[in-house]
Amino acid sequence: MESTTDSSHSILNFVNKESWESLQAWKNSTGVSLVQINGQRIYGGPPADWRGPAPPHGCEVFISNIPRDVFEDKLIPLFEKVGQLYEFRLMMNFSGQNRGFAFAKYANPQTAQTAVLWLHHYELQKGCHITVVKSIEKRKLFVAGLPRALERSRVQMALHQMSEGVKNLTIISGNVDSEDVSATVEYFTHHSASLAKKVICEGFKMMFGISVRVEWWSQWAKSKAPPAEAAFPYSKACPVPARLLRAERQPAWSSPRAARPALPSPLSGSGKKRLSCFTALCENTQPV
Repeated sequence: MESTTDSSHSILNFVNKESWESLQAWKNSTGVSLVQINGQRIYGGPPADWRGPAPPHGCEVFISNIPRDVFEDKLIPLFEKVGQLYEFRLMMNFSGQNRGFAFAKYANPQTAQTAVLWLHHYELQKGCHITVVKSIEKRKLFVAGLPRALERSRVQMALHQMSEGVKNLTIISGNVDSEDVSATVEYFTHHSASLAKKVICEGFKMMFGISVRVEWWSQWAKSKAPPAEAAFPYSKACPVPARLLRAERQPAWSSPRAARPALPSPLSGSGKKRLSCFTALCENTQPV
C-alpha cells in the first residue's frame, strides 16, 4: 500500500508546491475535512457547524475559470464571505490538479444569487477572473426499458431500496403496442440523483433480471427534440404551392461570405412570355 508521504511526493510532481503546502497548512489550522470521491473533493454536505435542514433547490452556484493550482484554502474563504456554505465541491483529476471548475451551495437561493452578483468576474489571480453563475442542478432521471407488466408500486419500492431521496416517480406509457415503458424519477437533491444514476442499472438487473437504460432527463429530452423541418410537413396529398417553395428556398449566395452572382439582364419579348406561362402553370397545379 502506498504511503501518504509517497502519495504527496507523487502529487507534487504535477502541482505547484507552494499551493499544495498552503492547502495543507490551511487544513491543519482550521480542522477542515475534505473528502475526495469520484473525481471531486468535497467540503461539507453539511459541514460540522451546520444547523437546520438541507438547502432547497436553486441554492448552488457554478464556478469556472479556476486556475489549476488554486485550491480550497483560497476558494472556500472567498465564497464564505457571501454566506455560510453548506457544501463546496472542487472537481479534481488524478494528477492532483483541479479541473478548473467547482460548485458552491448556500442555505438559500438569495445567498446564491448574491454570490453571483459579488463574485462573477472576480479577479482571483492577476489577469484571471473567475466565472460564477447559478447552477442548473439536475435532479431528474429518465429510465427506459421497464417491462409494462411491472407495477408502478414495485418500481417505486425498488427505487427506494437502491437509492435515497426519491421525490416523485412518473411512468411514461409510450406506444401501447410496446412491451416496455419508461419512467422519470425525480430526487430531492442533485447529489441523490447522481448516486442513483450509478446504481439503478445494476439494481434492476439484480432485483428483476432486466436491463434498463438510465440518462439525465434533460439530456434525453434534448435528444428527442423534433428537428426544425418537422414544423413544415410535406406530403403528396397536400403539396406545397410552387410560390411558397420559391419563397422558402435559400439560394447558395445567401451566405454573407459567398459572393452574390450578378443578376441576369431583364427578359423581354418571348422570354418574358415563356416565364409568365411557366409561373401560371406551377401555381395552378392541383394534387394528383
